[in-house]
Amino acid sequence: MQRDEFFWLRVIGCATAAALATAILVADGIGTAFLLLVGIAAFVAVFPWQRLTTLRAGPFEMSLEHGQIKAVVDSIEIEGEARERLMALLARLKGDIELARGGRVLWVDDKPRRVVAERRLLRALQIETVMVPFSRDAAETLRRDNDFDLVITSLYKGKERRETGQPTDGRRPGVLFVQWLRGGTDEDSVICEIYEEAIADKVVNNLPVIFYVAGVEMEKLKQAIRPVAEMEPGVELAQKMEEFLAKAIRLVADARADPISVPAEKALF
Repeated sequence: MQRDEFFWLRVIGCATAAALATAILVADGIGTAFLLLVGIAAFVAVFPWQRLTTLRAGPFEMSLEHGQIKAVVDSIEIEGEARERLMALLARLKGDIELARGGRVLWVDDKPRRVVAERRLLRALQIETVMVPFSRDAAETLRRDNDFDLVITSLYKGKERRETGQPTDGRRPGVLFVQWLRGGTDEDSVICEIYEEAIADKVVNNLPVIFYVAGVEMEKLKQAIRPVAEMEPGVELAQKMEEFLAKAIRLVADARADPISVPAEKALF
């Protein structure tokens, strides 16, 4: 039988109830109290403790978040020290995780199978991801629907790079996309050729961005994103899953904590 983190809680509860029931049985014979204790033992044994997040009794509160964290980590196959680090990270980010729930992420990568573990972790945290292969698809998605909290993109997008050609100034497809996202002008012939027109939407223009790229030296990455490094809002770089997850949760939480204003003419009350 596989033991969860509440296994010993069940064992102790059942053992205590059994000991008390035995004492009552010896002293008074079978009675109402005995049956009550048997019922308590059964309750302790079968109650789904893993679904609880908090126990409260008056002014006292006991957190049971470990079960939730374990359930998230169990959504991917990870063992040993890496698993412990991931669980510790999620425990530290519990406040941001609460804020980030219900968030939406637009993810641009022409090889989505490489990031399925990261996407599954976000889904387990109740953060929705919308996956598109190319930045042109992402641009079209944002023209139709600007309700996102974060954009994650790769840098190179090999197939898209071959299809659109490499700009003479060496900009990568991921960089061109972020320049368009930040309101790249129609005077930029490359952006105009790929995306047809600039976008003037403050929600889209201000979306936070993470470049998630593994296997490339950090200095080379910084050099590659230099054309957008000074733009506002800034962009983030991540190479490892732990680093990526921390930044993604924080940025989505920040976006969710910043309410979108409703024009007076649309007010419901």
